[in-house]
This record gives sequence, C-alpha cells and structure tokens, in this order.
Amino acid sequence: MPRLPFLYLRSFRTFAISIPAVLVGLCAAQANAAPPTAVITTAGAISGPAPFAVHVHGLDSTVGAGNELTARYQWDFGDPSGQYNKFAGWNAAHIYNQPGTYTLKLKLTNHAGQVNAKTITVTINPANRTAIYVSPSGSDSNSGLSPDQAVKTVAKAATLLGNNKAILFERGGSWNVSSTVNISQNNVLIGSYGSGSLPLLNWTTPGNYPGILHLTGDADDIVIQNMAFDSDFAPNNLIVRAIHPHGRNVTVRNCHFAKVSYAMNTGAGAVQRFLTLDNTAGELGAYYVWGEGNDHTHLGNTVAGSVDEHVLRLVADRVNISYNHFTNDAKSNIWAMLGDHCYIANNTLIDGRVIIGPNHALGSPSERFQWVVFENNEMFNHGVVVYSGAEHLMARNNVINYDGGNCFDIWGYLPAMDRTTKFIQLLNNTAFNDSNQWGRFVKIGDAAETLTVRNNLYCAPALNANNGSQNVRSDDNSLAGHTFQNNLWSTPNTGNYPHTINGGGQTVTQWANYPQTENEAYRDFAASDVDQDYEPQFDASSAVAVLGVFTDFYGQPRPDSGPWTVGAVEMNSSPPGPSPGDLNADGVVDVLDLVALVTSWGPCPGGPGCPGDLDANGQIEYDDMMALLNYWD
Repeated sequence: MPRLPFLYLRSFRTFAISIPAVLVGLCAAQANAAPPTAVITTAGAISGPAPFAVHVHGLDSTVGAGNELTARYQWDFGDPSGQYNKFAGWNAAHIYNQPGTYTLKLKLTNHAGQVNAKTITVTINPANRTAIYVSPSGSDSNSGLSPDQAVKTVAKAATLLGNNKAILFERGGSWNVSSTVNISQNNVLIGSYGSGSLPLLNWTTPGNYPGILHLTGDADDIVIQNMAFDSDFAPNNLIVRAIHPHGRNVTVRNCHFAKVSYAMNTGAGAVQRFLTLDNTAGELGAYYVWGEGNDHTHLGNTVAGSVDEHVLRLVADRVNISYNHFTNDAKSNIWAMLGDHCYIANNTLIDGRVIIGPNHALGSPSERFQWVVFENNEMFNHGVVVYSGAEHLMARNNVINYDGGNCFDIWGYLPAMDRTTKFIQLLNNTAFNDSNQWGRFVKIGDAAETLTVRNNLYCAPALNANNGSQNVRSDDNSLAGHTFQNNLWSTPNTGNYPHTINGGGQTVTQWANYPQTENEAYRDFAASDVDQDYEPQFDASSAVAVLGVFTDFYGQPRPDSGPWTVGAVEMNSSPPGPSPGDLNADGVVDVLDLVALVTSWGPCPGGPGCPGDLDANGQIEYDDMMALLNYWD
C-alpha cells in the first residue's frame, strides 16, 4: 500500500483510534486477504512524436488470490478520442494521434473481487518528421517537400527515406511497384495526404516471396497507415507480400490488402511491439499476419479469408487479439501455435477454426503454447481445437454455432511428441448444433489432463446419439482428473446415450454416478428455446459462480450473489453502482480516497451528503473514515 504523506499521519484528539493505527490494521487485513498489486510494464518508450504507439503489459503484477487466468486486466489509455481507448487483456497497445500528456491506467481485479489500480504518464510530442510528398502528377526532379513539389515515383521517394521522415502518397493515386522499398530507419511514417480513395501500391513483377515494403531489424517506431496494397497476380502462397515487418514498435492501421500472399509476415526476424488495427483484407493468398516476436496487439481488423493458409498464426509471447472479424474456409482463423499469454476476445470468427497448441506433425516435444484466455467470441461453422502441448486455457462466455462438429476438440496424449493438454477450463459457453446426424459440445482425447467444464449450455434439438452425436465424448476410459458441474446438456432426440466414454454410451444415470460430475442437467431443446441474442427463453438459472468469470458475452456483470444463468448470456445481471467510498471516481477505493476524506475533514461546506460524508450527518469524521475502510478494495 502506498504511504500517506506525513501531514496525514497524525492523531486527532477526537478520534478513538489514530490514522496510523487504522492504516496498520488496514494493511494487515489486506495482507491476509492477499490483495492484488497492479504493475504496468512498459515494452519500449512511453514518449514519442505523434502518432506514437505505446505497448504495455500487466504480467509483472501480483494477483494475490488466483492467477492470471482468473484475474481481469483492464486498460484505459486516457485518450477518449483515440482508437480502442479501453479494452482488456494481459497486454495492450494504443496509438496516440495528438500531442499531450495522458494518464494510462491498469485496473487489476483478482478472482476474489479485490481491485488495485496503477497509473503512469504518457507524453506525446508534436510530430517531428519531414514530409516527402508523392503524387502521380509530380516529378522526380522536385524536392518532394510540399504537395506542389511532390515527387512522382515510389523509387524516388525511397531514396529520400531517412530518420524522422514521413512518405505521404496522394489519395486517389496508384503506383506500379517492381522493387522492394527497404525501411531501416527510425521514426518513419508511410501514409497519405489529400482526399479520395487510399493510395495504392501495386506489385507488377513475378517471383516468389518478394515484398512491397520491407522493414529491417534496425527499423524502430514505424507507422504505416491509410495505404492499399495489391498486385497483378492471382492470390496464392508465393506471390508478393505486402509488408515484411521486422524491428521494433511497428504499427499498421487503416490499410487495405488485396491480391497479396501475406498482408504482414514477421518471420525470419520477428517484431518486438507490433500493432495492427482497423485494417481490411480480401481473400489473401496466405496469412493476414504470420506473427513472430512479442507484445503484439491486433484490434478491429477484417479479413475475408485465405486461399492456402490461416488468417493469423502466432509464434509469439504476449498477444492480444480483440474485436476482429475473420473469415476463412481454407484453414484456421487463429492458430496460437508457439509462445505464451495470448488473450483472444470479442471477435467474430466465421468458418475457420481456432487452434491452440503446437504443430502435431512438426517440431519438438518441448514445444508449448501456454496461458490463453478465449472469451466473448462468436464463432460460426467451426469450433476450438486444443492441440497436445496446449496448457492453461480458459474459454469463457463464448457463443459457438457449429452444426455437425466438435465445438471444443481437446486433444489428449500425443506419443510422437510426448505431450498432452493440461489445465483446460470451459466455462459458461453457449453452443448450438442443428444437425440431426453428428456433433458434440466437447470431445476429449485419451490422457488429456485436468479439464474443467462448468455452466455450459449445449442446444442441440436434433441430437442423434445413434449416429455418433454426444454432449461429451471422451476417448479415455474414465473421467478421472476432470470436472463437470452445472452444465445444461441436450437430451438426445434419437438414441439413449447423451455421453460416451471410451466408446461406451453413458445414460444420464451412469454419467451422474461419476464422482467427477455434479448437478448436471438436461433439456429437450427446441429451436425457440434460445433467441437470436443467445438469451435462454426459459429459466436457465442453474449455474454456479466460477472464479475468473466476471461478465457475460455482452459484458454484463455476473451477479455477486444469487443464481447465475447457464451459458454465455447472463439473465440475472444487475450492474453494480459506484462504491460510495470511491471519492476520486477512479474505480478503486484505496489510499487516495482515504487522503481525500482526511483532507476534507470537518463540517460539509454544502450540508449533509458532501463527498466523504458517508453517513450523511453533515460531518466528515471518524465514522466516515471507518465506513470508507469497509468499502476498501
């Protein structure tokens, strides 16, 4: 706990207890309750010329009760007019467009509901880049230093690159490009000026794996924005890559990618601190992002698909993938293959799978992907596949629409790689299966370890148990090590066995007799039982409170007490009001509020009920201080 200034560490004669004694007791109580301590770790600088991206993470924090899966990390970048000013995750990034001083805040809540907040100051300076203008009507004999003196070609603009430069292409213009533009400088912006459509860089030379823009490992503080990339070739895995980024602190935003292989490939060098936001892509030849490095954040991007590959594939540590719209009928939308701490939230994912875990056909037995939160995502026509080597995954509050497939496919032991899945939690998810032939909520591989399945709703009105459909299928010979509690399963429309273990059908009674199951329920579902907003149209208040599940699919808080709704959408939500003890309105009742109360000691200037007068008697006094301590976070 931060210390109070000496001025406030004095005893008041009218008190039965001194402020120092209160603080000692408070600190002791908080220590016994294992409160969290928020720590903001900055990955790179927190000061630079606008626009400037700041990357942070909260993984050096102490959560007290629980761990990083059951804690909630909420970021406020103090920039309400900026893109994605507030969102959650272990790591986060934000690009500041305007000069100024900003307060960046991390609010950390552990699974016991205890809160701690930390702030730092971010300073954004005026832009200091010399602009070089490029126009189809320009001339390469010009200086490029103004729109009237614009140069004409990309090749000429590339020769003018340097530290603290901005290359600005005229909107509405297009340029054929036949050689790669290499960027190895610091504080470079590639963007646009004027009005109209995005300026287009179109690649015209055949060949395998060329790049339009290549950022070397020396590149630092690079912003690429408001550009379009295309080629003369049909999309496939071999044609031109739009951007081949390496280096540090690279931001790509508001760009469009058309007929290219990779929109962005960070391979063979990686990027430390990478932000992509509000980009769009048609059907690519390969990946939207092949992501290697650390501290990557992908926000609000829209990708129509890939001919040959996954949309986003990770070999990285500390990645946040939020508010994207990905479609892919070739392979996966997201593959968190190698690394740790990936937070995937609030995405719409169509057709392509989500894969967590290392490659099962290539690599080494030591490979892992550890620590993943997958929450508040909406999936269509595919599910989540958890490969052997995935460990510490929490999937909560997701909605999965998958007819005739496994909504969650949890692999087991893989002898060739000597690894399995461990510590997997499926909590408060809602899944739909309208197939009358096949499909499951979860399939569990042989020798998977420590799977927890609680509060899920599986709506499968035509579940055909005679044709391989089950709520749960386990290839193991028991449920040992796993937990199933308060799930709402579908009663088979055809057949007698809602679950299968080691190939043997399990009746409701047999399932209930396992020591690993508790309070499981079943329903003869009809299509009208859940509406288009995924809200149950019946009394679904059969869930239990689960550590780490704070909100529902729509961000509504789960109730502090009383019944929970099974599935992703909470029907008993009642948003809590602000705490009366939060005098400075920062979302936390802490030592700063105590200081504010003591500073206002005495009669209320405006009568009873002034800030700090918690008992509304017109005086800020000892009883108010004790009341504030009762609200302490």
